[in-house]
Amino acid sequence: MNEDTVEALESVINGRGSEGRYTDEDLPEPLAGTEFVTASEELPNRCQRDGCRISCQVVERNGGEVRMECRREEYPHTFTINSSKYTFYDIEFESVLRIVAEHIGETISSVAFDLPRRVTAITDSGLRLTMPVAPARFEREVMEIYAEALRDDQPTLLLTTEGKLEDLLELASLFSTGSLVYATPLSAIAETSGHLSTMTETAQAIQTMEQEFVDERHNEAGDLIHRVNMNPRYILTELNHMRLLRKTGHLSGGDRLETVAELVFSHLFSTYPGEGGEDDSGQSVPDNLFHVPTLDSSKYSESILGVVDAKSADRAKFGREEARGKHDEYLERAERESINTDQVAHAFIILEFKGQQEIEFFDKMEEFYDEGTHLVIFTADALAMLMAAYLAATVANELELIRGDFRAAIYPLFEPTAFRDAGLARVEREVGQLQEDYRDRYLQRSDLVIVQRSVVKKQLQRCLTSEKEIEPIFERYFTEMPLI
Repeated sequence: MNEDTVEALESVINGRGSEGRYTDEDLPEPLAGTEFVTASEELPNRCQRDGCRISCQVVERNGGEVRMECRREEYPHTFTINSSKYTFYDIEFESVLRIVAEHIGETISSVAFDLPRRVTAITDSGLRLTMPVAPARFEREVMEIYAEALRDDQPTLLLTTEGKLEDLLELASLFSTGSLVYATPLSAIAETSGHLSTMTETAQAIQTMEQEFVDERHNEAGDLIHRVNMNPRYILTELNHMRLLRKTGHLSGGDRLETVAELVFSHLFSTYPGEGGEDDSGQSVPDNLFHVPTLDSSKYSESILGVVDAKSADRAKFGREEARGKHDEYLERAERESINTDQVAHAFIILEFKGQQEIEFFDKMEEFYDEGTHLVIFTADALAMLMAAYLAATVANELELIRGDFRAAIYPLFEPTAFRDAGLARVEREVGQLQEDYRDRYLQRSDLVIVQRSVVKKQLQRCLTSEKEIEPIFERYFTEMPLI
């Protein structure tokens, strides 16, 4: 497929109407007689003389000239037409896709025609080749292709014309497909064939590796994990809708919040997926664990093991939460000398508080806390805000300019001394008429850390306005070199 043929193909695809057919006059010369078009002759079946519409038939051919005879009994007559005016051409899309597949070292196993919208082929390796061919529906088709690639987790090569590439990339910005979808104009196939092969191999290798980890680590919640892997921002969708799901009866068990919380911590710190929670029903183990390492970039340098329990009830009923026989065993496991960590965060993820029951629960738990063990309660919307800051590249980078590590900026949300030094204990939640009493009781409990959205907001704002230790390094780099 040479440059002239590709240019001709792109021109007819861009000008393709609803019927998708071309006459001799419309068909670019480089496509004539090639495998990329098929011709069909549709001669008239009615007489072409003025005033006569009787059926007719072919009686003689001489090259492109066709003599036809009218069947009118009382006055039979003949007339001559040029067959080129009645020859129509269709693009042979299957041939186009097969040539593309050859360029990238793939073999097509099946082709599906959804004309006039698009054509799609699947290769032996599972790669999807797809081309939208209806200019009037281009945006809709492209968005559907991206959505299908995400839904099916299928590496996809999206073929287009060069004139549509910029529009396509603008639409692609709406989807977090990563290396799953690669878009290229037909004109670039020859030049990018090596790159396309690498892209498809990378996408398929990552897909295989991901599936192996999911199969090994997760017995359930595979669909949720898949959605998050394809689009990490989906975590925010889940967290922001968790209370609504509970209120409407769509959140029957705790495994959904448990899984989402684990996915959040897996982005921020290290976790150990596939253990705890619903995976270990009947055992006295928490829903999941996370580990905050010693951070050289922070003046608070102690490592933390987080022992997490997710509470998916509409309001967390800490008054009913038993300390002995459950949480004390969680902590006994965490506080063993063989576990190499400085502190233990007994962490809860909740949708909403009920009354002031967390104070009473802390008092019950305190007798089981060793030195270096503390209680941390995160609301789902606070976790969502934390994750949103992590996923917002500009915000995350500004935070990393402080000490070079995003985790250093959020460390005070997990450690009580840093929490109070940052003034975050003063951002207490609203409890109504007994606000002052609640404030006093909360401040007296130095190992109780309550993180709601306003606390996360204050910590992020505090960091963003603080002196940045990393930024001067970059500033010095960009200063002018001294003249010698």
